[in-house]
Amino acid sequence: MTILDSLAQFVVGSNVTALPSEDLAIQRRHLGDVVIAALVGVHGEESRAVRPLFDASVADRMAEMATVIRMTEIDDIHMPSCTTPHSAIAPVVLTLARAEPETARRALDALRVGVDLMTRFGTAAKGPEILYREIWPTYLAAPLSCAGASARMMGLTATQTAHALAIALTLTAGGSGRFRQGLSPRWFMHGAAVRAGYMAARAAKAGFFGDLGLLDRDWLEKTHGAALDTKILMDGLGSGSSYGGFAVAWQDLKGFCHEHHFAVGWTSGPTAAESVELVEEGLGQFGAKELEVASDLVTLGEPGGFVEMEEGVEGNGVERGGDVADGSGE
Repeated sequence: MTILDSLAQFVVGSNVTALPSEDLAIQRRHLGDVVIAALVGVHGEESRAVRPLFDASVADRMAEMATVIRMTEIDDIHMPSCTTPHSAIAPVVLTLARAEPETARRALDALRVGVDLMTRFGTAAKGPEILYREIWPTYLAAPLSCAGASARMMGLTATQTAHALAIALTLTAGGSGRFRQGLSPRWFMHGAAVRAGYMAARAAKAGFFGDLGLLDRDWLEKTHGAALDTKILMDGLGSGSSYGGFAVAWQDLKGFCHEHHFAVGWTSGPTAAESVELVEEGLGQFGAKELEVASDLVTLGEPGGFVEMEEGVEGNGVERGGDVADGSGE
């Protein structure tokens, strides 16, 4: 079994119910931050310039959301990997949950899968070190991790998922360059990397094959100049916490997120009513439907957030982990 086969097994088999309750609360808070970042981001000058580049397709919707979130610089930072995973993974999950509502029950699992893949890959590639060699760790890890999240949302098999990951790796760039004047393409590049991961999953679902042996040899070092520590990548895969190593971004606007959390009494993400208020703020601005999905997800386990329809399944089709259908930096 190749490394990509093993990663694919993790993607299709991961279940958020295996996470400690404190990790689930952290997951909701991160998703709440993404909601705020999306709402804040649409008002920026760069956002107004970049949004016309995208169309109404699912792929472009998620790329647009990822671009807008990341350019705010108020998304989360995972320090050991030097990546900002939720700026990439949340747009995939929210956009697909909106486009295909039946996939919403997989959303929290897909979020966990994508975050874990990005932080593992960034750490294994020595993200804090390669950043100083003009390799942007989030940009490097986004195609792989977004392919994993997309594959879980789309219900791909383990074999299809392995090929999605392989295809995504061959779509990986990583090098970001230095942008000193005018409008920076940096954030648009981030959105493009997110889109590439989703398209890799679509290609695998359509029957296209990738090279499953990429990570079993020194491919990443030869092609991107970043040696991958596969022990770090694979150690403890599927067990333990996915939410260690996060820190608050130091940029000023991050304070807005936390002040807003405390001002409205959020402890583990917004309540349903508070999220609806935020969605209404964003109507006509950005992704109202996607943010409605977010309001459903962040309130899992909140009193009064959902009406139970059947054991283990929430009233909006979101399950507390697993899939009803298959049981399953910078």
